[in-house]
Amino acid sequence: MGKHKSARGRSNRHAPASVPQTSSTAPASGASDAMEAAMSGAASFGAGKKGDDKDIRLIQMVELLACDAADQRVVACGTLAMLFTAEANVKYACEKGIDAMLINALHSDASVAVRADAAGAIRNLVSTGASKEHVSVLVQKGILPACVAALGATFKTANEHILAPQKKSAEAGAQGGNLLASSWALVEQVAKLLTNCCELHDDVTDVINGTAASLLLLKLLGLRGASPQMAVAVLSLLQLLAEDNGKLVSIIQGSEETMTLVLGMLTYDRASLGINALVQTAAAAFALIVRPDDTSTETLATITSGLLRVVATPTAPLFAEVAPKLSVLQGGSADAMQWDVARDLNHLLEAQVDALETLANLCFVGAGDGGDDDGWEDVDDDAGMAPAMADDPTACPHMDEVLQRVLVEQQAVAHVKDQCVPLDKALEQVFAAGKSADDIGLELLTTKRMVHQRALGCLSNMFTGMHGDAFDAAIMSALWLTLLDLASQVPHGTDNEFLDVLTSTAFALLRTIVAKSGEGDPSPEGTKVVLLVPTADQVELMCRITAQASTTAVAINMIGCLGCIGQLNAPITHCQRIGEVLVQALQSPDPGILAETLNSIFDVFAETTYNSVVQALNLVPALKTLIGQLKQIIRQSKATCEPEILGRLHEARINLKRFLEYKASQ
Repeated sequence: MGKHKSARGRSNRHAPASVPQTSSTAPASGASDAMEAAMSGAASFGAGKKGDDKDIRLIQMVELLACDAADQRVVACGTLAMLFTAEANVKYACEKGIDAMLINALHSDASVAVRADAAGAIRNLVSTGASKEHVSVLVQKGILPACVAALGATFKTANEHILAPQKKSAEAGAQGGNLLASSWALVEQVAKLLTNCCELHDDVTDVINGTAASLLLLKLLGLRGASPQMAVAVLSLLQLLAEDNGKLVSIIQGSEETMTLVLGMLTYDRASLGINALVQTAAAAFALIVRPDDTSTETLATITSGLLRVVATPTAPLFAEVAPKLSVLQGGSADAMQWDVARDLNHLLEAQVDALETLANLCFVGAGDGGDDDGWEDVDDDAGMAPAMADDPTACPHMDEVLQRVLVEQQAVAHVKDQCVPLDKALEQVFAAGKSADDIGLELLTTKRMVHQRALGCLSNMFTGMHGDAFDAAIMSALWLTLLDLASQVPHGTDNEFLDVLTSTAFALLRTIVAKSGEGDPSPEGTKVVLLVPTADQVELMCRITAQASTTAVAINMIGCLGCIGQLNAPITHCQRIGEVLVQALQSPDPGILAETLNSIFDVFAETTYNSVVQALNLVPALKTLIGQLKQIIRQSKATCEPEILGRLHEARINLKRFLEYKASQ
């Protein structure tokens, strides 16, 4: 699998009207007429038949932004946030200078609520424009100083309120609570806005690191009562900033208070199930970024426990709870409590994806350099010289022993394996029956499938990184049956990404089984401990998946799986069937498939055990005719094929000569 950043970003857009309003989110009564007019304008802004219509809507927003009433300025920012989900509206509004007005509101508005919604509207400007050039323009207009000013003012206001005397009237207490809620919302929106900018423009990260933003975010994170949503946004941004900022990492590492706070978030229990999970995964990822070489048992145990608590949380009951309400949610008439369950489930699923990715990347603790990027040198192998193979930069090294012990003690494998099991078919069909791509049911189902993929990838890294020490025969047998069952359920030609991950995990599992099966008595009289002997039906299923592989990755993984099966004291009938598939695969022009096929043939048929199969398949003559073809394939593929794959094929060609010489001597 390899270490990777998440490809699944959270929502890039601020959607102030996505959930029905409650008493705590509804605008003040004085803004109701303005809200009605603005919402009416939002429906047609940018879609009118005449240019004057756009100008009218624009003037309405400008007037609302400039009015004295803060609640009406909030309405203007919220409406603009919705308008900016359309690219035409973004372009038109930027031409009229509304982006500069929003930046000014974020920088200097007296109302914290206005600043928060202005940040949300700018977020939509950034994510809808979605280009490096667009971010550059906003930077030139002062977006970064505005963010820093907003964070500084918020820290001062929130800190003064938290440290203020506790003797307050009920009305003052309520006003203070609203102020803090708006303050946390502002910090959350600013953090997400800066994250969007960093993701679109690498240079912005360096600029932000040159400001006081990081330190202000750390201070805000430590304030008592900070919202969990704000914590997630701030941690995610700090993780992004720390990746390229050694100074920031040093500051965080030197602050026991900060690290104690972050590690304490791994037991966060003040929020809903989903938000709780998001906080834990964000804190874990952040802790690993700022302490990449910290392998202390205590730290790793804390991080791993928090991640596994998220992974182990069952989601099927929540799916069952949401299912009866699905039609109401899709219709858009749900009340806040009905939406809360669906949102909580979505947060939890997103957190499980992140947690599984972080666990998978824990396999890379202590990884060394990947070696030379050239991959291999073209040498005269006819002179008996082997190619100079570079270390594989994507190879999963062995886990640190301390981390391995912690994962074993925490039963990580069992928890991750449970997440590979799909939903009940009947329940899945309920969520799959959506009317559009934006359907809430389809969104939840899509994220759940991503959890399955990440769980499989996490297992794959565990197999490779943990030497198989955490897996006894019962666990590996159960995993094997789970993977085969999943593979049999994927229709041919569909869900290729899932099948890629699935077969990669199966290959990693079988390599682990082969390695452990070879750990028997090394003496001539000794026997190997065979942990798995597939049935004829299972071998036939593997052969069918191999023959029908719709991607090169699936074909390579399955050919590797067949090679592993042949090394497990398989019956001759099994190896006969495996050999038939491998001989057919030799006809492929793909260098990766050819390399894996040859390696599998070497593994299965090198010894005399299956010489009768070798003769029946006419394998030796077929391989002899391939030697000259391989050299030509390597030369023709240099311009289009990855060096690593060509290196494998180059090595396989040399080993083919040795294999044929060895078979001739038997």
